[in-house]
Amino acid sequence: MNNDLKNYLLTNLRERGLFLVFQIILTLLLPFVTTPETFGLLSIIINNISFVLILTSAGIPSALHFYASKRSQDLDELLQCIIVSTIIQLLLICTIEFIIWSYFHRFFMWPSEKILFGILALLFFLGHSLQEKLSATYNGILKYRLFIKISSFFLFVQIVILALNYYFDIFINVFAPIICIIIVTLIQSIVLFYSLFSTNRKGFKGIKSVEWKAYLGFAIPAYMANLIQFLATRSDLWLINYFYNKSEVGYYAFATKIGGLLLFLPILLASILFPLLTSEKVKYESLEKIIKVANTVLLIVSIPAIVSAIVFIPMIWGDKYLNAIWPFIILLPGYIAQSQTTLYAAFFASISRIKTNMTNSIITFCVFMILSIQFIPEYGIIGAAISLTTANIMGAIWIIRKYNQVTGSLSMRLFLGKQDFIILKQILFK
Repeated sequence: MNNDLKNYLLTNLRERGLFLVFQIILTLLLPFVTTPETFGLLSIIINNISFVLILTSAGIPSALHFYASKRSQDLDELLQCIIVSTIIQLLLICTIEFIIWSYFHRFFMWPSEKILFGILALLFFLGHSLQEKLSATYNGILKYRLFIKISSFFLFVQIVILALNYYFDIFINVFAPIICIIIVTLIQSIVLFYSLFSTNRKGFKGIKSVEWKAYLGFAIPAYMANLIQFLATRSDLWLINYFYNKSEVGYYAFATKIGGLLLFLPILLASILFPLLTSEKVKYESLEKIIKVANTVLLIVSIPAIVSAIVFIPMIWGDKYLNAIWPFIILLPGYIAQSQTTLYAAFFASISRIKTNMTNSIITFCVFMILSIQFIPEYGIIGAAISLTTANIMGAIWIIRKYNQVTGSLSMRLFLGKQDFIILKQILFK
């Protein structure tokens, strides 16, 4: 790993450190301010919105990330793509929700018959829709610093409001934490859009100037891969909700949220590396070294996490989430495996081999569904954790094997050695 790349990564990680810390604090705080049932409901709402986002996005966020990295100077075109695609998404989901409510008197994204909740879910959807496209664009044009500053501020706002409510009972309504998150998310997306829009001094050229065929050529394969990957890793919440209840969903969602903290570093690294991989500023040899370092960190963190889960979960959250301890422990190896998939998927996306990522998602999805159908009805959230971990491990093995074929590498990079610690020491202390 050359010094320039090392310094670039360290600078990025330092600048995103506060954002990462706020994400972790919010993840740990949410179970305090909600009951398992309310936390389960929030998880289902976010799951539903994420599914609809993927379903209606046609892969545009992935295409924005790719083309922003290739042609960062065409900001006006990128902005037009964000606006038009978001409007189309919003119209689609409004139509779908209206049809579902007309026939079943119940909304999909927020499973309730109350119109107010349906409207709140639409606002939440709009906020997330803008955020995922803006996040891709900011990262692609290397304006991550501004994105991180704005996002960190609004994460801090959420933390302060929820903490005040926890200590002083400001809000009486049980749904207040969810409503708070929705409003802050929407305001954050508006500020992010305005900040990006204000840097565009050329003005719009006209919607017809957007090269939609170029975007969709990359977007459609990415869309299929993202959709299948979502079903492979997130449909467990729906299955638990179907066979059991919101409290069980809350226990399992708690385990996935806490265990999913291990994915913050790989996702962060993938977002940093993708523009560099796309522009061919990083070779795969450097990528392998970075992945080794990430593996080292994750394994060092996960071992004490397994040991301490039995002690610290009841110590911090009381008896409320005791049922989440074993699912949490079972999920950890799966999240380490998923971190491999995250980083290698960034490599394949950067060389326009989205079909490889799609095949990986299909393998993960098939393994997960076969096991889930067998295990979840009988073993509940334990069965869901076993199914997801096994599927993630199988997916990681396949994508590493594929990477070895493409690059001619023979190392599996999952095993620690003396050289890993030397690299980690050089990066952290030089």
